[in-house]
Amino acid sequence: MSRLRRLLLLGIESSCDDSCASIVSSERRILSNIRLSQNQIHKPFEGIHPYHAIHAHQINLQADLKLTDLHGIAYTRGPGIAGCLAVGATAAKTLSISTGIPLVAVHHMQAHALTPLLTSDQPIRFPFLSLLVSGGHTMLVLVNSTNEFKILANTADKPIGLAIDKISRALDIPWPEGPISPGSALEKFVQQSHSEVKIEPLPVALRTGPSVFSFCGLQTATVRRLHPLSTVDEKRAIGKEFLNAAFAQLERKISYWFKQLDHLYLSGLVISGGVGSNLILRSRIKTLLETIDPKLQLHIPPVELCTDNAAMVAWLGLDKLNRGVLAGMDDPVLAKWSIEDAEEEGHHQNIPTTIS
Repeated sequence: MSRLRRLLLLGIESSCDDSCASIVSSERRILSNIRLSQNQIHKPFEGIHPYHAIHAHQINLQADLKLTDLHGIAYTRGPGIAGCLAVGATAAKTLSISTGIPLVAVHHMQAHALTPLLTSDQPIRFPFLSLLVSGGHTMLVLVNSTNEFKILANTADKPIGLAIDKISRALDIPWPEGPISPGSALEKFVQQSHSEVKIEPLPVALRTGPSVFSFCGLQTATVRRLHPLSTVDEKRAIGKEFLNAAFAQLERKISYWFKQLDHLYLSGLVISGGVGSNLILRSRIKTLLETIDPKLQLHIPPVELCTDNAAMVAWLGLDKLNRGVLAGMDDPVLAKWSIEDAEEEGHHQNIPTTIS
């Protein structure tokens, strides 16, 4: 009689600033999850050193888990910064060649969209909508399965996360070195206001079509409201109005597409990406879904897994490994790669997932 075997997969993420590595099991357990900042990385590789990463994991893992216990190695192939992507790809391919462990290439945004399948306490039924909001992307996606994605709305100019960071800097909000981002600093800054400062509402985006996000005009209009003599309370009011206008645009698109796709019996909404950690946004979207249909579920990963991480790469890698979608050693990284086209880039092989 056959039974499903426990699979372990190493994920490597290096699409932008940091290099991350994680080991995840098919039982939805994150056994190790580390982030290597640029000053921790070995110069000969100009990025993450494969055995450096493995050594770091071995410190955090059970003593009886070895590299040979892994069933696959997944890396982020794209989209992202080409040079950064190449760092992770080189590390993953080096490990795969030296060990013979199967190699899997993962789409960065697909991994974000599917993270709650790893982290959620509640089962998530397909299809659902996924709002991907970060410094590099703003898109609303219909997720029909782990390998079928349809873009419903995409940014026409500037991603929401980048606009938020720009406004945070324009407001001259101080934030400490470390894990606190400009976006997190802005969120905390506007919530500290106790005054009754009133400002005119900021204009809505000119591109108001259901398939387009636009934040460039909103950012410009917000900066124009500022002047050197603005008080702290005025700055807080302006920052709060900016977030209100930006999040309202997200809400309008979400509401529109849930109504348009009512016939699909969507199960709910997933929010992921760095902006997904914003508690103001989470609260507003939760209220919105309750007004659309109380049965709709909202799934958001823990804050540490909203931002770029390797656990999401390993988790999607497990799915691809189970389906026999492996990567080739000659596959180039893809700085630009549509979330809709990702599955076409795989090399299908039969990988046994059961043992007798």
